[in-house]
Amino acid sequence: MYMLEFFQAAFQPMNLMLTILMILVLIYWITVILGALDFDFLDFDLDGDVDIDADVDADIDLEGGGGSGGKGFVSFISWFNIGKIPFMIVFSIAIFTMWMSSILLNHYIGNTSFIIAFLLYIPIFLFAMFITKIATDPLIPVFDKLNFRGEKAIDLEGKTGLVLFGIENKEVGQADIVVGDKHFKITISSLDGLPIRKGDKIVIIEKKEKFYLVNKVGD
Repeated sequence: MYMLEFFQAAFQPMNLMLTILMILVLIYWITVILGALDFDFLDFDLDGDVDIDADVDADIDLEGGGGSGGKGFVSFISWFNIGKIPFMIVFSIAIFTMWMSSILLNHYIGNTSFIIAFLLYIPIFLFAMFITKIATDPLIPVFDKLNFRGEKAIDLEGKTGLVLFGIENKEVGQADIVVGDKHFKITISSLDGLPIRKGDKIVIIEKKEKFYLVNKVGD
């Protein structure tokens, strides 16, 4: 497939939607490079915006087991590194992979039907997400040492906060830690294995690879 054919195929109806998304992604990164937008524009915090605070609005009783779906969703998207590195990096790689896959697949199977192309989006999306995970895994240690804006990571050991998602046994939950004017939504696990309820005050004891070990403070 020659370059001219490739770009002609990109603007065919079966690929047009992904081409538009790819153009928007390119515009985003061009504006970031030129300084018109901050790097974290359109970014979001997995623990805050995905939305852990929604359990407050919906009054989900996680201690009673009603919040397992929320935890499961956070764990699912976290597996694809959303929240571990800036969202726009994940989104950009996924869209680029889908765009390339759609153009090449439709070309080589000779598809010109928008309906068939739309149905192909499902396997293409799944393929793109796995490729994105593989591509972004090496970036996690880099962004783990940064707060997505080039600052040095803040040592949270010894800091206190409030539990957003309660935990029992060896399960993980979520807590909100405030350091100065910054909020950190972190994944936590109980150091001694005792239950910790939503709203409890905790202190961070130790940082593990994917979560913090904490103890409950007070009664």
